[in-house]
Amino acid sequence: MELSGIRVCIHELKVEDAYFFANWGAHQNPLFYDYNYQHHGVMGYRRWFESRNHMFQHYFGIYLEERFIGFIGIKKINPLTKNSELGLVIDPNFTNRGIGLETMGLFLEHYFFKLKMKTMTLKVTKYNKDAIKLYRKLGFRFIGESRTLLEIKTSDLMHPEVQKYAFYLHRDCFGRIWEEVWKMKISKEDFEKRGKNEVSIGSVNH
Repeated sequence: MELSGIRVCIHELKVEDAYFFANWGAHQNPLFYDYNYQHHGVMGYRRWFESRNHMFQHYFGIYLEERFIGFIGIKKINPLTKNSELGLVIDPNFTNRGIGLETMGLFLEHYFFKLKMKTMTLKVTKYNKDAIKLYRKLGFRFIGESRTLLEIKTSDLMHPEVQKYAFYLHRDCFGRIWEEVWKMKISKEDFEKRGKNEVSIGSVNH
């Protein structure tokens, strides 16, 4: 599979792509440290790749001028209900450029009309406002809320970026920190009503 847009291409993720994580930018906000992949080492990158592709999940690379700048994962693939769960990660060096909108527009077209899937769900932390804005543009709807355990160093809790979003973090009686998470969902019909139009506008504007 290969999908081509105005700027980006999407195709099957290869093990060599994972080695390019070493060139990615780094998130400075401790809340997003889990998305920093630079220091895994060669064997770590290989293990990461090998753990990502099996029967019920599949990963695709995002490329800008042949440079690996992100990946899309569809997880928990259910062939009966034709649903999966989305994972999307973009190199911090390339965020806020409309790349996420173009990428997901391309991919959702393929997902719904070529793969014949019916719905897609995702989970996003409530403080990740940029991601929520993107998903809403594409046609994703809020369907539920939960809390997940946040792995964060105690010293990082006083970081200014963490303090800015402290309203969405909760400490339990054991001292563990939990973060608020939204669950969102999109159907083929949702994408046709809203997402396709937003993607075409976004492609022109960006």
